[in-house]
Amino acid sequence: MRRVNFAIALTIFLLGSAFQTSGRPVASNPQDPQSPERAESAGLTAQVHELYKQGKYDAAIPLAKRVLEIEQAAAPDQPGVAAALSNLAELYFQKGADSEAEKLFQRALLIYQSHRLKTPAASNALERLAQFAFKRRKYEDAVNLLEQSLAIREVSFGKESLPVAETLHEIANVHQANRKPDKAEPLYLRSIKIKEQVLGRAHENTINAMKDYACLSIHNKPLLGVPKNDDPNQALSEAEIEERSIRARAQCWLYGFEKDCDTKPQTKPGKFLEVVNGKAVKLAQPPYPDAARGLRISGRVYVAVRIDEAGAVMAATPVCGGHPLLNGAGVEAARASKFTPTLVSGTAVKVTGLII
Repeated sequence: MRRVNFAIALTIFLLGSAFQTSGRPVASNPQDPQSPERAESAGLTAQVHELYKQGKYDAAIPLAKRVLEIEQAAAPDQPGVAAALSNLAELYFQKGADSEAEKLFQRALLIYQSHRLKTPAASNALERLAQFAFKRRKYEDAVNLLEQSLAIREVSFGKESLPVAETLHEIANVHQANRKPDKAEPLYLRSIKIKEQVLGRAHENTINAMKDYACLSIHNKPLLGVPKNDDPNQALSEAEIEERSIRARAQCWLYGFEKDCDTKPQTKPGKFLEVVNGKAVKLAQPPYPDAARGLRISGRVYVAVRIDEAGAVMAATPVCGGHPLLNGAGVEAARASKFTPTLVSGTAVKVTGLII
């Protein structure tokens, strides 16, 4: 899989998460907002928030620890403690201290759950814990956590919101990593539709989602990628037209040879991401790089190619992951390959394709 990126906002909610989007701290114990301890906690939380935005995590951690001490002394096992735990956990996470971060997120989630708080804060803790599960390849645990987060986000933000789209995409990523393409595909499609509506077709976030979806079809051919309705004489439904259009744009963005992929329609029956190997006159074989051999690295390389009217490779680029030590050899071999011209109504045209 090209990447996995669990979406957690840089500013997340206090009393439901770590940092408030407005940047103004909220009192964790509204019953005693004027106490010196409460004022200290609020002030420190504001400082932590600013340091977090600046990436000064080491400076923020002692302050976040002090906030946690205050909250635990004032109201043990209350939502204010969970918020402080989440603050501190996120700082450790950003530093790469996963072990410390995971324990703190787990403690925060237990408090949210004990109070039956289904808030964005609880959702963020679930997302982070899902990320830790994913790193251990505990895919089912990751999906379970993300599905809990999804249910919260659908209520908190709405079913057609960007936070929902992000979680849908991450569940799809986990299914793809776990080799369950049939479960991943509808989630990618739903996420992409939301992102195109909310962010636009040419937004970087939307494009990255498209690339992940395109790679799903590449990695799982022939399981996916062939439209169900291939009869040119049969009319397509609106849903089929929309899905084919998304597939065409996803392929275009993945290859990266064109800049107007957001305008790509696809209403006619046809295969998705057709492999051009069968049209090769000369298909060069990539050498096994010495550096890769020394490290015993192996794997499949996917190379997108742009072919001119004469069948020569104009451009080649690796897609859908692959080890960097292998990708270079794959690209060199692709550039040395030769294909038969592609004719449309008797005229040779430029085409794109995929060499595996």
